[in-house]
Amino acid sequence: MSTERPPMISLVWIGHVDHGKSTTLGHLLYLIGAIDQRTIDKYREELQRSEALTRYVLIDPVLRVLGWNTEDPSQVKPEFSTGSGIPDYALFAGSNFPLIMVEAKALGSSLKEAEEKGFKYCWKNKVPFYVITDGDRWII
Repeated sequence: MSTERPPMISLVWIGHVDHGKSTTLGHLLYLIGAIDQRTIDKYREELQRSEALTRYVLIDPVLRVLGWNTEDPSQVKPEFSTGSGIPDYALFAGSNFPLIMVEAKALGSSLKEAEEKGFKYCWKNKVPFYVITDGDRWII
């Protein structure tokens, strides 16, 4: 399996709080097939009870659709120790320092509590981007 990444596109969402930036991103992920609503509906109860299952069934496939090779530790490291906590994923783009930290929660969980964690992970480690997700909702 090639570790070469496909060409990437960078998108920037700019807007006021609560004006639909995360909703737009979620809809875009749904349109490109990264989020399978049938899978969510079929396994909803199990996904709501298990963060690990949510990661495996919903989050890992989205990361792969977005071009991250989840089987290549030079790109994706799960349970990455930061000294200020352990985010569920650290995403690397050709550097020894993470570009993005990702905090995963079980489907339907409150994402609010993860905001403070993410600030600590990223601020202390100078990581520019933080994502919180339950596999259905994605907040950047």
